[in-house]
Amino acid sequence: MRVSLPLAFARRAKPGLLAHLACGLLAASGPALAGSPAHAAFDPDEDRAVRITSETGFGILGGTAGAFGGAFTTGLMCVAFESSDSGFGCFGAAIIGGLAGEFFGIWLGSWAGGQLAGGNGGLGWTLLGTASGALVTGVIIAAAEIDVGDLGWWIFTSVLPLAGSIVGYELSTTREGPRTIGGSLTFLF
Repeated sequence: MRVSLPLAFARRAKPGLLAHLACGLLAASGPALAGSPAHAAFDPDEDRAVRITSETGFGILGGTAGAFGGAFTTGLMCVAFESSDSGFGCFGAAIIGGLAGEFFGIWLGSWAGGQLAGGNGGLGWTLLGTASGALVTGVIIAAAEIDVGDLGWWIFTSVLPLAGSIVGYELSTTREGPRTIGGSLTFLF
């Protein structure tokens, strides 16, 4: 049975504040909300498009926030500890901080998006996918000798790590149902 997008999120959402709010708001929409016996049968192929859309959106949001946060933080730290009168000497540090923040933002954002959409992919596999995408991006940029000031370069640094994080998350999704944090590494891998 196909349901509307908000109800699909509520059915697959992990228990938590967001899930309880969504279930409370949508309680009149259907009987099989999170935590009910009908929620026990987990099919990873169901709502895959919704999950990938959520992973993409949260990955983009997380990567953008991480890039700005990383660039701002490392830029401020560099200016604070640099004896130079100009802040232009810290541009390289801000770029590195922005890329590191983007990497971690994409990783955590994609994983969170998948979890909120009801997936059960592993955090560690999402990290592995993000790192693989970043590694391929770095090799391509080094081999092609791309100019750092080019706007297309900044967009390109996000595409492969985001795709890698989604692939890592989706490949680690199992039919066992949502994972728990109960003291084992199954949460990560």
